[in-house]
Amino acid sequence: MPPLPSTSNLGAPADEKCRLCGAPVHFAAGELVTCCGYCGGEDSRVALARAARVDAQNVESSVKVSISDAMCELDTRRRAAAWAFVVSGVVVLALAFTIGGTVAFGAVAHECTIRLRRFAD
Repeated sequence: MPPLPSTSNLGAPADEKCRLCGAPVHFAAGELVTCCGYCGGEDSRVALARAARVDAQNVESSVKVSISDAMCELDTRRRAAAWAFVVSGVVVLALAFTIGGTVAFGAVAHECTIRLRRFAD
């Protein structure tokens, strides 16, 4: 997960005028909205707030894509691991039958050799 964005870099402290009464209002660093001390009206840094919203939307869309990509990659790896497990099982079974067949054939050949020697004697 990406780190949460910091709001401290949204803007420097600024002094502006209230949009309702014209009194001076102060915005702290990273502050998008403040209240006028004289009339109580809310003042906002509209341009800065819009820029922050666009940045947040860009981060959100990139995170959605990366989570989706991660899920697809995880699914691909799980399927590959499952196929690797199946293939390794087939190889083990093939080796077991080959070794078992060789041992069985060797036992049969040995038994035949013993019977032939008895028959020849």
